[in-house]
Amino acid sequence: MGRHLVLIGGGHAHAALLARVNRITDRGASVTLVSPEPIHYYSGMGPGMLGGSYTPKELCFPIAEMCRDAGVRFVEARVERIDATSQTLTLSTGDSLSYDVLSVNTGSSITPTIETDRVTIPVLPVKPISNLLIAQEHLRARGEEGSHILVAGGGPAAVEIAGNLRRFVQSLGAVPDKNTTIELMTGRAVLPGFPPRVENRVRRCLRLLRINVNRGEYVRRIVGDEVETTRQSIRPDLVLQATGVVPSRLFADSALPTGKDGSLAVNRYLHSLEQKNIFGAGDCIWYTPEPLARAGVFAVRQTPVLATNLERMLLEPASKLRSFAPGGGYLLLLNMGDETAVFVRWVFGIPVVFAGRWAWRLKDRIDRRFMSHILGARMPTGVAHGIE
Repeated sequence: MGRHLVLIGGGHAHAALLARVNRITDRGASVTLVSPEPIHYYSGMGPGMLGGSYTPKELCFPIAEMCRDAGVRFVEARVERIDATSQTLTLSTGDSLSYDVLSVNTGSSITPTIETDRVTIPVLPVKPISNLLIAQEHLRARGEEGSHILVAGGGPAAVEIAGNLRRFVQSLGAVPDKNTTIELMTGRAVLPGFPPRVENRVRRCLRLLRINVNRGEYVRRIVGDEVETTRQSIRPDLVLQATGVVPSRLFADSALPTGKDGSLAVNRYLHSLEQKNIFGAGDCIWYTPEPLARAGVFAVRQTPVLATNLERMLLEPASKLRSFAPGGGYLLLLNMGDETAVFVRWVFGIPVVFAGRWAWRLKDRIDRRFMSHILGARMPTGVAHGIE
């Protein structure tokens, strides 16, 4: 029997890996992908879906179908524990699954910073992306009546969600500042950790969109339909939580080496510090040579290195592994929901910041190219709705 590669999670890296998995299966090895859901949404286009620029199908990886087409076994389950000694996984179904080489790409979830008690209003983390579809349904039910919407968080996801909420409620006939209020509770700052010129540009865009920015205000707890912040008590109709991300507890619960946030600690070859046959990529890893931002670009950059090293460890264990080089700064494009985007890129350590329609077109092109690269013929052609 050939050796067995198991992939945990259907994130960006593993979705891309399925396109070249025949390099493994054609040489007699078997591959299994385990995921709690048969589909996975691309987070980079999630806010655009909320605003109505994209349909859910346009940002969906049909992981189960992709596995079937690639000759990969798909198991719909959650991995509860990794036993590195016996090389066995314990699944939520009660079954166990053995592996020779393991790869994890389980992403992250929203940090649970808000205390809740007997909540009677929708409180939705912005991950999983499917929660944004639930938010749409809630707002559709209110229609032209309008809503008071609270977005908790001040990072890139919170900014994009707030802007695209405005676009969506306007499509329902609601009017910001008249019968609809969108508030952004940013905590210590808008885009904390970014230079002031980036925050100032984004705040200017939010002001033009008539989104209230409550800088330095946190959501403490939600009791019933009342939200208690560090400054006031309010009664919104919907709360969307974008308060940073945390990895799964899977690695800590499995007694594997972890980083400061509980993610899987890996070296420059993207394998566990203690287990050479356990690899990982994306938000669920802690790259020990240097800290990496929780940005999808790094999962994309890690994918070819991950794929090469999985092949070598599985089929040629004596061969030398390929090391990962994170590369320089990355491009940040924030979809503001009004067919514009904020462009941020570092040039010689200095942030270059612009905003405009051309930046939105660039983001749309990059996102669609990424989806097309992974899905090929599955990706719908054309441009985003409303974009000429």
